[in-house]
Amino acid sequence: MIKDTLTATRKLGFRAVLIFGHESFYPRFGFKSAAKFGITTVDGKIFPAFMALPLYADALDDVRGRLICDDVYSALDKEESDKLNAKLAELMNVDEYIDLQPEHIKNYFEGSPSDAQNDIKNIWCC
Repeated sequence: MIKDTLTATRKLGFRAVLIFGHESFYPRFGFKSAAKFGITTVDGKIFPAFMALPLYADALDDVRGRLICDDVYSALDKEESDKLNAKLAELMNVDEYIDLQPEHIKNYFEGSPSDAQNDIKNIWCC
């Protein structure tokens, strides 16, 4: 699923993928510490589980700053969060994964992120 997701994000014109994940698992797909690219969490912190993967050469050369996640990711109550995590633990294809995303993220996939290549929104976060 990770390889399929990275292929899909490249085809959609995203610049990079940012992820909060296990620091010994995701580097096998090319992820490196987000700090290497000058990207921190919203509160300016860096830690090994916060990683970035540029999707093409020099994709993050002009990007610096803080990742600000949409409120939808912190607004889930415990029951909703547990349901989402259980669903995400199941084997699924990229389209199913996109369907699970909040409505504004699903709508974004219908547009063309390549129209605004310098926009930080063109970085897929998961």
